[in-house]
Amino acid sequence: TGVPIFESSRITPEVYVGAQFGRRGKQALLDEGITGVVNMRVEYDDAAHGLALPEYCYLPTVDDAAPTVEHLQTGVDFMHRVIGKGGKVYIHCKGGIGRAPTMAAAYFISQGR
Repeated sequence: TGVPIFESSRITPEVYVGAQFGRRGKQALLDEGITGVVNMRVEYDDAAHGLALPEYCYLPTVDDAAPTVEHLQTGVDFMHRVIGKGGKVYIHCKGGIGRAPTMAAAYFISQGR
């Protein structure tokens, strides 16, 4: 069922980073107004388990490995699109401490932050 949704961090009002979520976590994300998810896990596709949100970006990245530049650009473009429409994005990997924060950093760098 995944790690409880409280294992996440709100970085800005539009960007959240954390661990894999389950069914209850999916509902908590929706209740928070989060409409987009970037999944960095190579070992688990949210869509295959009925956990994808309406806007979903799957960028399979091996744990303890750096995401490719192409994956980072795809994720950044996805986040710009979702946030540009007034949405919020949750970025996750398994534990929320490696791959997902790397994607968040790429997004903020793209913003000049």
